[in-house]
Amino acid sequence: MSDEEDRDEPEPPPTRGPREASEKQLGFVRALQRKLGLDDEALADVADEVAGVRELEELKVNEASELIDELQTRAREKGVDLSQQAKISEKQVGFVKTLKRRAHMTDAEFGAFLQEHAGTAELEEVGRRDASAVIDALLALTKSGGGKPAASAAPPPPSRPAPPLDPAGDDDVPF
Repeated sequence: MSDEEDRDEPEPPPTRGPREASEKQLGFVRALQRKLGLDDEALADVADEVAGVRELEELKVNEASELIDELQTRAREKGVDLSQQAKISEKQVGFVKTLKRRAHMTDAEFGAFLQEHAGTAELEEVGRRDASAVIDALLALTKSGGGKPAASAAPPPPSRPAPPLDPAGDDDVPF
């Protein structure tokens, strides 16, 4: 074959290898690692057993899926609840407590409110997504003037009738 013949032949299309694991897959693997309490070495051992690689960045999409399946199986065997959403953040806890005070709610009323809006009476057990719904409901309550007067607020003093005016008694005024 001459050089000219080589140039006329079309080049074969490049072969595509398996794609690398997505960031979302790797993030899920890390989340499962935390839930299972695995250190990096133990996770590398599982990855090596499942996919033949020790570094997560070397995983392909299909290998990452297999690793996720394996980690989920191990989590279920250990009794780890995988459906549980992340708990309420400290920032959300502080804001909810502020809104509770603004709404003048007692602890019992607040517990019932949480039960209705988040399915639990304990603030620390509220999930992050549910916390957003609780905050929205509390904001609506406080903006609409909802809530009730604070139980510790003192009642207004009784009104007293004003003393009668004495036009002849103006001499007591120093100016």
